[in-house]
Amino acid sequence: MVMEERSEHEQHVKQEIQALLLKLFKTERLHQTQITQLLQTTDSMEEERNRRLQQHERKTSDKIQREVYEEKKYEEEKNIIKEGMNRQELQGVT
Repeated sequence: MVMEERSEHEQHVKQEIQALLLKLFKTERLHQTQITQLLQTTDSMEEERNRRLQQHERKTSDKIQREVYEEKKYEEEKNIIKEGMNRQELQGVT
C-alpha cells in the first residue's frame, strides 16, 4: 500500500515536472520568436530611418544647387543691366 502511494506520488511528480518543462519550452520558444520579431522590426526601422535621411540629404542638396543656380542667374542679369546702363552712359557722352 505504501509502495503504491509512493509510486503514484512519484508518477504525479514526474507528470508535473514534464508539464512544467513543456511550459518552460513553450515560453522559451515564444521569447525567441518575440526577440526575432523585435530584431526584424528594429532592422526595418533603421532601414527606413536611413532611407529618410538619404532622401532628406538629396532634397537639401537639390535645394542648395537651385539656390546657387538662382544666385548665378541673378548676378548675370545684374551684370547685363549694368553693361546696358554703361553703354547708355557712353552713348550719351559721345
